Amino acid sequence: MECHRCEQVVNMEDPELSTDTTQILPGIEGILCPTCGLCVGLYYVQEWIPVKQCLLDPAQEDGWTLAEGLWDKAVHWTLSQVVYRTMEPPNPDCKEALFDTPDPTDVIYLLWVGGKAVGFCTLKPRGALYEKTVESYAMMTIDTIFVRSSYRRRGHVRTLLEALSESHDDLGFSQPISDSMVKVLSRFLVDSKVHRRRFWEISGAGNEGCRKLVWYTIRHKYMARSSNHDLVRRSII
Repeated sequence: MECHRCEQVVNMEDPELSTDTTQILPGIEGILCPTCGLCVGLYYVQEWIPVKQCLLDPAQEDGWTLAEGLWDKAVHWTLSQVVYRTMEPPNPDCKEALFDTPDPTDVIYLLWVGGKAVGFCTLKPRGALYEKTVESYAMMTIDTIFVRSSYRRRGHVRTLLEALSESHDDLGFSQPISDSMVKVLSRFLVDSKVHRRRFWEISGAGNEGCRKLVWYTIRHKYMARSSNHDLVRRSII
């Protein structure tokens, strides 16, 4: 196994190798690079699996799938805590933030393309506890979402939004909503007027006083732009 950050080669069969491990999930450990501390592989079913190989599953069909088993959650952990944090790190200037590991009650979806896990989405179910205020979430809420840069602009997030909208009357989006996600939502809501009063930007658990319509935020943003955007503004009013 090779660390992509410092290029240290980690050979688990080397008796002189001094490495640390950390438990990432019950029954699954991660091996840390002895040089920089980055996770380079997972130990599962008595086998060390390199990070890149953890994201491969030729049996998976293309599209979003519900993460149900322990290994699915390990794949999500690899994407959110290794790939997203170190290979494609968030840009704070674009309102991108680091993601925590999900709560036990969170719903997790994985995006598969060509037998490779390339994205994820975690959701807070309606009624789930928001620990900071001991309130319950007012609606199903997208808490985190990520698609690897080389797989963006292919309609994957739009497909997920359409599927979630079919099964939930209202859909929340945790603050901050990244600039790239705002663009996706803008295109989606311009095309789908029926969802304009169903998508909410929320803080906390999204109860009264802690939510506002995404559509109003988008419309205000475009209305504030220069007259060079008249055509766009007319299409969203």
